[in-house]
Parts: sequence; C-alpha cells; structure tokens
Amino acid sequence: MTLRRIFPLLFLTTLSARAEESFVKAVDTIKHSVAPIVCLTVAQDGTAKLDFIEGSGFFISKDGSFVTARHVISEMEPSPLRRPCNTPAVYIPKSGKWSDEGRFVDIKWFAFHLDQCVLSSPVVDLARCRTQDDLSKDKDVITPPEPVTIDAKLPPEGTDIAFSGFPLQITIPRASRATIAGYGSRDNIETTEMVIDRNTWPGASGSPIFLASGHVIGVVLARGTNEAAGLAFARTGNELDKFLKSILEK
Repeated sequence: MTLRRIFPLLFLTTLSARAEESFVKAVDTIKHSVAPIVCLTVAQDGTAKLDFIEGSGFFISKDGSFVTARHVISEMEPSPLRRPCNTPAVYIPKSGKWSDEGRFVDIKWFAFHLDQCVLSSPVVDLARCRTQDDLSKDKDVITPPEPVTIDAKLPPEGTDIAFSGFPLQITIPRASRATIAGYGSRDNIETTEMVIDRNTWPGASGSPIFLASGHVIGVVLARGTNEAAGLAFARTGNELDKFLKSILEK
C-alpha cells in the first residue's frame, strides 16, 4: 500500500477514535444530570422502599427542576386502572456521580408533587417538575446534579447521538448510541419530532438525547412497534426549549 493511501486511512482512524472518545466523555457528563422518576412507599420511621421506576428524567437546574415526558407523570397519577404511586420521587447519588462499574451507590430520595408539575399538551408530551427540597442546599449531597445544556438547533440527519436513562427497572443509568434518522412536523411548518434509528427500552421515556458535546437536543418519548420496531421517537430540542421558555413567561 502506498503512502498516499495510508495517510487518509490514518486520518480517518484518528477522527473515528476522537469521536468515540468524545461520546465516552459525553455519556460520563450526562451521568451527572439524569435521574429515575420513581414511586416509593415511605414507612413511619422515614425509610423508603422503591416500588417501581416509571421513567427517566434530567435536571435543568441545581435546585431540583427536571424534565421528563408528560405521559410519565400522567401514569403516576391516581387511577383505579393503575398501580398506586404512593410517593413520587427521584433519587440521585450523594457523591454526585453514578458508578462506572455497575454498582449501586449511596443515594438519596427527593419527593416531588405531581400537581406542581407543569405539563405541556398531550401532543407535545413534556413535563417540568421540581423536587420539594432544594438539591443544591442538601447537606447529604456532596455534589448536586449538573443542569444540562439544551441546544435548540436541529442537527442534520445522520448525526450521531446518544441517550441515557433508567429502562427495564434498572436502578442505575444505561446509555445507548444511535443516529438521527429523520424529523417530522405536526403542522408541516415547524419541526417537532425526531426519529432515531435505535429502539429504546421500556422506562426510557424522558431520557435526554445528546450530542458528543453533551448538549441535549431531544427527549425520548416512544418506542417503535410493529413495522417501526427498530426506531424510536423523540421531542426535538427546539420544542423542549420553547416549552421551558413558555413556563418562564407565565
């Protein structure tokens, strides 16, 4: 093989390695920002038992404001058709970071009120909630969760992305890589939906979708089924940004 052919191959290999390294760092960064949306049973002595994980979410401020999917919150509301959610809560590692070795670390629960969550329309399917206690002032938490950076720009189709959440009742975060397969629009005017070429798992709703930079560009909403079984659907970053700004304007 000639040097003229070798140099382009080495260049491409270097770029690929750098891209992989960037995503490894991004996944590690997002670990500081994600939390499971859970239901607890709290005993009289204050001890809490995890009943189930309803979905995933990510923090947008150090005080405990977080985003998830609206349907995650709706599924926690009282109904004779659903299992009861005695105490809605999130939990975070006291150290500020989840283990890289698959171990469940020392955590602390933080309850939140369902009726204080701000919900979008069912079509937009987003929710912003806040823990009862200010996470930044909790003495048991060494490092509070890091708020994500939301990017309202629409990356081109084919862009590599990742998402992190708490699927399948797994108590520590899981991350997966994918690619943007395309976009959709409710009104044929503004882009509102992102399609990714990797199916998500049950419980991943509310997970952040992010770039190698760590910037969040979408929120996982639904798994593809039947003919769409290899795909997943998400709300775009521009819709998330608009939703959060609409709350500030109220």
